[in-house]
Amino acid sequence: MHKKSGFFRATLSSLIIGIVISAETSAVEIGPTLISEVTPNQVYSEAEILAIKDIAVKKFKSGGQNSLTKEYVLYQEINSLDPKSLTTEQLSFLKNNSKHQTEAFKRHPEGPIAVPIFDIASLARYKLFLHQVELEKEQLKPIFNSSLSTFAQKSLESPATFHASKALLAEANDLSLLDTELLINSYKAANHEDALSLLFALVEQKHSLEAAKAVLQSSFQSPLKHQLLSNLDKYFSAEQRETLLSEHIRAKSKLSSQALAEYGKLPQSVIKTELLYANLSDPSLGASSAFALANVLKKSSDVSILKSHLQQKKKSRLHTANTLLALNLADTPASRQLLQEALEQDYVQFDDMKAEVKTWLK
Repeated sequence: MHKKSGFFRATLSSLIIGIVISAETSAVEIGPTLISEVTPNQVYSEAEILAIKDIAVKKFKSGGQNSLTKEYVLYQEINSLDPKSLTTEQLSFLKNNSKHQTEAFKRHPEGPIAVPIFDIASLARYKLFLHQVELEKEQLKPIFNSSLSTFAQKSLESPATFHASKALLAEANDLSLLDTELLINSYKAANHEDALSLLFALVEQKHSLEAAKAVLQSSFQSPLKHQLLSNLDKYFSAEQRETLLSEHIRAKSKLSSQALAEYGKLPQSVIKTELLYANLSDPSLGASSAFALANVLKKSSDVSILKSHLQQKKKSRLHTANTLLALNLADTPASRQLLQEALEQDYVQFDDMKAEVKTWLK
């Protein structure tokens, strides 16, 4: 099967990306629009687009504007509105423009697709959504102060209440340990993917280890898990990070490989190297363990345990390969010396590995 070109990938993306923000907007717009479907005077060059952006909106006169100028002025007018304080007229203005039909396009660089220069309808819907979030936030404030269990339930009712709740949690400086625990338990019980972001907010705001565990142990697959693992040092002590990471390494979960990589970055004082050595023969985690060990070896010249492993487990192809990988990735005088010794003393029993190690030492 032929690979899809960049043009087809872009076309496919434009068909897929159709997230509905406002409740008043219906299904995904049909697209993409072809150049042949718009009139020539609606298509503009990059030079014309750059020129229009260099001119202040106030300099434009109301009459005699082409479609590019009209769209630019309208886009800037919508962009200047503050969703926190919209008048009745501004709300009506945004609702009308949430259904705006684009009149100014540019040609897609990879095919005959007409790309809107200013996506006015999406911007208007976004402003309306932010306004709705502000309204929800005001309604949720008294609930947040009186009943956290009700707040937790309502925070997952809609996209607007979700974002409003997230904002309130980010502002909550006086949450007690008991209140934090109540929210964590409520979001865990909700079994809702959006609850992960709210738990993450508790990690950021309260540096809650239990909230972090709830995010990482969730059954939902989310990039938030990987983001959290990569930023544990922002929220937790070295000892806490060691506990959290070792739990996921031992669990042999989908996060274990990343947990191993992060484990190798911990301070030497908290690392339990036996955990890394124990996984060198693991079919799934062996290479990640080698990577983590390499980081440890860069800070320590002691390669005696790896030497012992090479001697005692030389019949295991997988263990030998990952032990050699750790030494090579460490790339220290001590690790290179042991690689040389491994060849000379026949610690490596596999010809293809011997050949590979020789290339490393050149």
